[in-house]
Amino acid sequence: MQRRDYIVSTTYLRLLLHHPELIEALELASAGSFKEWLSQDYVTRDQIEPVFEAFSASGLESWVMKFGDSLDSTTHGPLGFTVLSAPNLKSSLKVFCDYSCVRTTAYESKLRETAKLLSITAVDTTESELVGRWMLEAGMKAAQRLIENLMGHPLRDNALIRFKHAPPKYADALSNYYQIPCEYLAEENSFSIPASWGNIPSPLADSGAYFTNLAKCKELKHQIVDQHDVLTVVRFRIEKFFNDCLTGSQRPRELPSLADLAESLALSPRTLARRLEANNSSYKKELEYARKKQAKHLLKSSHMRIADIAYYLGYQEQANFIRAFKQWFDTTPSQWRRSLSSNNTTLETPKFDSTDKNSSMKHSE
Repeated sequence: MQRRDYIVSTTYLRLLLHHPELIEALELASAGSFKEWLSQDYVTRDQIEPVFEAFSASGLESWVMKFGDSLDSTTHGPLGFTVLSAPNLKSSLKVFCDYSCVRTTAYESKLRETAKLLSITAVDTTESELVGRWMLEAGMKAAQRLIENLMGHPLRDNALIRFKHAPPKYADALSNYYQIPCEYLAEENSFSIPASWGNIPSPLADSGAYFTNLAKCKELKHQIVDQHDVLTVVRFRIEKFFNDCLTGSQRPRELPSLADLAESLALSPRTLARRLEANNSSYKKELEYARKKQAKHLLKSSHMRIADIAYYLGYQEQANFIRAFKQWFDTTPSQWRRSLSSNNTTLETPKFDSTDKNSSMKHSE
């Protein structure tokens, strides 16, 4: 059975640069590619496992006891800022769990609430005893620092950390490092605090910053978690492009190419084309699908001129847009808009024939 892949943000690897004693092991494990890795957003299983194994062989027992004090909000990017600006502790923990994947997919976390406890539960997805243990330890430390920052005091005996794995030889040192009781061979990995703390307001609550950074987390999650569902991601990114055009942050005629979409997914254009084909689709089909949807929306809900809609959708000539619209709906954009006013009717939502692999754009630009 093929092992599941996972990713880790390169931000965490940058912490290693402050520890010269590990650089030699790092260079050997990465075959001299470490600096190249840092230019990427994430490292993969095949990259991170040799590094962690090299560190373990060099005598590093626990990643978190070495680097955990550096895990502040800035190392977590948009996730950290969203967590700190949330309205209360419960909503902060919910964001932490729902969007931890934007920093690593080495574990999956959820927030569970009972009458007495709020618990972050985590499931190791690495299938690696070493990487799984180190990443869970780091995740527990990140949760601890988050809660203590919002509470304004150490947690100590008010919290409990549980690990499914057996106690490592440094278990006592790890408990002393957390300053929180730790249990091992538990039924699940979890970090628990009193449920009554959930409604405590965040001292750094900021609704503007919260929703801005939450939107960034949502976009990152789309890119990461849905990579295997490329159809969802491609449609999301094309729709986002058109929305950005309306706000002025993108030029309509600079349509995202197949190569652009592939790069955003860390895929080659050929691989993306193959995955779309496996979903009975193609780049041209998805672009046409998005244009159909946007054309209907703008004709119905805005007073934009036909020429402006054509420009917004990336057509060089208004006539090309009119020709395409007539092929889609057997009427012109102006006639369709007038029908809305006179009859209060709408066309059926455009449906894409996913069974026709060979169809292509029927108009020229």
